[in-house]
Amino acid sequence: MAAAYEDDKINWEKYMELIKGLDWLTYNPPQKKPEWTGRTRNFNFFTPRTPWLRGFPFCVAEGFRCYLRCKGADIKHVYISQPDEWFNQMLSSTNPDCPDWLRGVWHMYDVSFQWQCLDVEDNVANETVVTMEDAMWKNGIGYKWPFVNWTTGSSWWGSVLLGMKYSFVCALQISPDKKWISFSRDDYIYVLGPEDKMVDATGKEIPFVVGQDLLRITWTNGDPKQGIYYQYLMRKVAYKDEDGKLVKTPAYQDLLDRATRPTAAGCCCNLCLCNVSDEDYPSIYDQLDDHQLLVLNETSYPAAEPADPADLTSRPLLAKE
Repeated sequence: MAAAYEDDKINWEKYMELIKGLDWLTYNPPQKKPEWTGRTRNFNFFTPRTPWLRGFPFCVAEGFRCYLRCKGADIKHVYISQPDEWFNQMLSSTNPDCPDWLRGVWHMYDVSFQWQCLDVEDNVANETVVTMEDAMWKNGIGYKWPFVNWTTGSSWWGSVLLGMKYSFVCALQISPDKKWISFSRDDYIYVLGPEDKMVDATGKEIPFVVGQDLLRITWTNGDPKQGIYYQYLMRKVAYKDEDGKLVKTPAYQDLLDRATRPTAAGCCCNLCLCNVSDEDYPSIYDQLDDHQLLVLNETSYPAAEPADPADLTSRPLLAKE
């Protein structure tokens, strides 16, 4: 069920009615709770630095990347601790129709620690940074192919996620008041403003930077009335100034710290998490993988755009023959 969608477009008037009276500014990510992982709670399968299924003799991570290369994907191995070259490359594909406030590199982030590429925090899916300005912006909608300019870690899960993102396109639809962005039937971004106050589960205020921090929300079954299923912050970590020079924000230092800090110790060669208490369980996702996988969007704008956004997945964005 996607309560506010009609065909492939969101009905913003219906969505605004659905969220009336709801609280999305209490920050309490469900995905970082032990019960969210179910029966895999004690296995270190999905953390960014999981040792499962990588390296000889299993090589699942390496084998899946080899499969993608055989399909023509030019997968680059990049490092958060050495960002300048690939941040610049990610920001070199810029659609002039992208709203200025969405430009930059964003990180999917976790507010458990100090706070643009965009940094994705509290995202346990082993995706790390993304750009939105490379999307095909058309009639106010940004068609973003998540296979490109959207990094994943180098674990088995990060490698599989990269392949999963090959076959679909996200439609970034912005609400008339520019406070919400929908990019699937379940998934939204809330644009934090000076009028907002975000707090944790205890009521303690969480600081954020207007224009540089966004709030990602996934509603259960796409229905706000059923509650939040997934929640994290997106923080701008880099952008290009008016002279085209790369500028890293203070949030990049937090991203760097998480990518270079020691790995939290599990047990049995870190294959298991039986020794981690429920109270400390959220911390297993706080150490990021410095080693990232990246397929660059090589589109130069202005570009001849496909008539059908679905054609993005067949555009010449992969390795040149």
